[in-house]
Amino acid sequence: MSYKICFSITCHECPECVEDQFEKFAILAPNSCAVFHLGVVNGEEFKNKVINLLSKYPQAYINPTQYDQCWADGRIVNSHISNFNYALDNFDFEYFWLDSSNSLLVNKGAEDHVGKFDYGANISEINESCEWPWADKAREDEELIKLIHKFGPGAKIFAGQHEGLFAKKEIFNDIFGRISEFFPFNATNYPREETFIQSCIGNLYMTNLKKSKAGCLMWAGHDAIQSAIDRNYDWLDANGVYSIKRIPRNINNIVRKSISNSIRAETTAVIQN
Repeated sequence: MSYKICFSITCHECPECVEDQFEKFAILAPNSCAVFHLGVVNGEEFKNKVINLLSKYPQAYINPTQYDQCWADGRIVNSHISNFNYALDNFDFEYFWLDSSNSLLVNKGAEDHVGKFDYGANISEINESCEWPWADKAREDEELIKLIHKFGPGAKIFAGQHEGLFAKKEIFNDIFGRISEFFPFNATNYPREETFIQSCIGNLYMTNLKKSKAGCLMWAGHDAIQSAIDRNYDWLDANGVYSIKRIPRNINNIVRKSISNSIRAETTAVIQN
């Protein structure tokens, strides 16, 4: 089996929302798949319910390996590395796309979009004027500094969102190979999924490959949410946005329901066929 995009999703709560998320992949990225990492803290009941709900989707994969993690403790990167390794062992794919369970794919065209680029990322250098709230903690991260030194003189720390960050399989294979000595990452005091991958991209790929913005809009504002609800994708297309967050992990949330209902008929038709 070969897929255009392998979406890597970390799941923390609300099994029904996990299914709701995959429904969007099924209709909006039909030639792609998703690998879901289920957090240890959620327990067996959560795991079994997710497995049951996703069993009807042949392109939804549950990573059997689980890593413990909490928000901003530096270990979410373990989930994405593990999902990537699982994907490599089980099917072929062209692109790997990082995302989280409080986002939704809302726009058709992601598969065509990624095919025009080597990678897509929203990242910036951690310099003295940087306002990223975790900047000081990143500068104090001894393992990150060790990685930066391997890039040679003049190498810098980069940071940015991991949601919607995508790249060709070969690029992620190189990046994860470079940070494999730190895997599995131990708990720390900031989100390492926003520095290690991004620093590899910033130092190795930023100047010599074709790049796009990340395919997910974080902390989506009213205009983006309303565009998705109204199926008005002109604004989203113009910005290369295909996934938006933060959508509450509550299946009855009015925003989630409005977006889901707007494409439910198409999704149901795909599943039935």
